[in-house]
Amino acid sequence: MYEDEFELTFDLSGLGDPPDPQPEQSAPEAPPQPEAQGIQPARADAGGGVRVLAWLRLCPVAALCEELVFRGAVQGLAAGLGGWSTAVQAVLFAAAHGIGPGGLYALGFGLGLGWLRRRTGSLWPGVLLHGLNNWALFCMQG
Repeated sequence: MYEDEFELTFDLSGLGDPPDPQPEQSAPEAPPQPEAQGIQPARADAGGGVRVLAWLRLCPVAALCEELVFRGAVQGLAAGLGGWSTAVQAVLFAAAHGIGPGGLYALGFGLGLGWLRRRTGSLWPGVLLHGLNNWALFCMQG
């Protein structure tokens, strides 16, 4: 059926000995530490640029955004409820900050900021107080 026959051969002499059926298992290497790879955690021991960016995000930017949302939009939309608008925004503010001690602190802080908003008619005193609060918490984290 086939007119030409050929032979296929392989030269395996340069491949060395065949592998053992069960190679020796060595202890796994410990993963390299981030510091060994030149990566620093975003904490007090990190570079100044990382610390400044974290501060900007947490202190003035977060304070401004949260005041615009909770004391501006939410409290403003609930203004028809009178003094209850302060409670409504404070409960939502606390819920956004989680359950537990942090949420309880946020509830009290939100009530105070809501009262300040109603008392002054302006968001700016709350933005300033909120930014100072965040700055103090940021400093306590180290």
